[in-house]
Amino acid sequence: MSPQTASAASATPHAANVAASARIILTKLGSLKPKVAVILGSGLGGLGDKIENAVKISYADLPGFPVLTVVGHAGELIAGKLNGVDVIAFKGRKHFYETDDPYPLKTMIRTAKAVGVEVLFVSNAAGSLRADIKVSELMAISDHINFLGTNPLIGANDEEFGPRFVPLSDAWDAELRDKLKQAARDRLAAEFAGATRQRLKRTLLDRLDENHKFEAPPSLVDEEFNLMWNSVKAEMESSGKTFADENTTEEAAREEYRTIADRRVRLGLVLSEIGEKNKITVTDDEVSRAVIERARSMPGREKEVWDYYRNNANALAQLRAPIFEDKVVDFILELANVTEKKVPKEDLFKDEDAEKSAA
Repeated sequence: MSPQTASAASATPHAANVAASARIILTKLGSLKPKVAVILGSGLGGLGDKIENAVKISYADLPGFPVLTVVGHAGELIAGKLNGVDVIAFKGRKHFYETDDPYPLKTMIRTAKAVGVEVLFVSNAAGSLRADIKVSELMAISDHINFLGTNPLIGANDEEFGPRFVPLSDAWDAELRDKLKQAARDRLAAEFAGATRQRLKRTLLDRLDENHKFEAPPSLVDEEFNLMWNSVKAEMESSGKTFADENTTEEAAREEYRTIADRRVRLGLVLSEIGEKNKITVTDDEVSRAVIERARSMPGREKEVWDYYRNNANALAQLRAPIFEDKVVDFILELANVTEKKVPKEDLFKDEDAEKSAA
């Protein structure tokens, strides 16, 4: 059989496989109508675990889908909601170097299109010749050169899937790439602003701590210490770690956390006094907005989160306290003489507490 005859024979079951796989997926989607699909490359399979209300289908149950051989590629389709958006994630893919049959590669993509997907994100682990690009950094592909000596579109063409000659001038969508870059810029700006705010706040609290030395009420210090210590013990038990693993002893750790509890109580009293003297309050609307933000951070569980705070006065108080603290800090900063200073990214994000502990 000639290569052309073999390709024609493969094309017929390929179209049938796409139709059959699409039917299986559509019957399992329920109310989901995903317009976005993501192929999860090496090391990115964990994103599939973040999909909520997940519907999982093994590739083995989808006609024409690839049988995977590379470690780290699970071989399952996951449909559900990611940050509130209906999505399909392909957890694992067949690499071209694993096979001489291009059809399983095409079946995945064309099946996604058949079930209504309009936008496809392809991810992979890639190397770079640029020394300034470090391991784990993200990059966006803008173009590619095919050095494989072959192409998945070689062979008999089925007009149902598209024309023989596919334009590649916009294969990597420029508009989507611009949105990706803008999202990255917005995320970086928010992270830098947050880190700057935290460092400024930490400096202010350190100054207040230095200038307000008094004996805090022992009962309040004990209460704060017990809350922190119980949390530390629970976390260590769940992780199976010991104080020796943290290069300390239980006695030293207790002393450290009691010092932190004393500082927290004193600063809390100082901020409370400043707030009361200057009539700084937290409104119910501000607390409600905080609850809404917390609910939005947990897509699919919004009502559960809202009901939890509505029926739990202590939980609401825990939300109100940091809002009040931030408002008092903002009030003090408005009166302070703040000087801007450029620092390297490493200095902005470094953990001062960890450095002090190491010293």
